[in-house]
Amino acid sequence: MLNQLAEWKSHCPEGEHNPIFPKGKGNPMNYNNLYNKVYLVAIWRAGIPRLTFHALRHTFASILIDQGENIKYI
Repeated sequence: MLNQLAEWKSHCPEGEHNPIFPKGKGNPMNYNNLYNKVYLVAIWRAGIPRLTFHALRHTFASILIDQGENIKYI
């Protein structure tokens, strides 16, 4: 996963804050654009139910706990 993120970031334009999902000139993307154009499309393509960012965060944490990950790390 970290390799994929590094690959993604290598193709992103540099900006003052270097966000993970920048606009064309490296500035942060508007939340609504990120949610509608990136997040919703990604979960639709993955075939998973529509979840809020918060619910996705908790789902990920629950999966890590089930796999035996240290709660302090999570």
